[in-house]
Amino acid sequence: MRKVFNVFALFFIGLLAGCCGPADQPAAEEEYSKIITARLFIEPEHVDEFIELFSELTELTLQEPGCTGYELFQDPDDPSRFLVFETYVNQAAVEAHFAAPYFAEYGEKIGRLASRPAEIAVFDVAGETRQ
Repeated sequence: MRKVFNVFALFFIGLLAGCCGPADQPAAEEEYSKIITARLFIEPEHVDEFIELFSELTELTLQEPGCTGYELFQDPDDPSRFLVFETYVNQAAVEAHFAAPYFAEYGEKIGRLASRPAEIAVFDVAGETRQ
């Protein structure tokens, strides 16, 4: 089960961590076409360590071209549950993130802190829905 989770964690970390622009400059909507969400479940005793590792991962992924947004949210009712929201310009940017040399390293570290597998969803921007 742990290996399955680690695979999902690696996939998730790559999807969500590999995108991002500076926090003080939000991306314009038209700058992305791929959105990834992931729910992470961390052992309560490892929450602080997880946040620290995720912060390090964020610093690295913010430098990747093609990532236009990245956010980590913590559940106020259960601080061991997190939601990651990331945006990419296209599928190639998502794939480049997965290929980043640090991706597997951080995925393994974060995967060891999890209480259960991550829940990941990948979306495309839908047609002509932007206003």
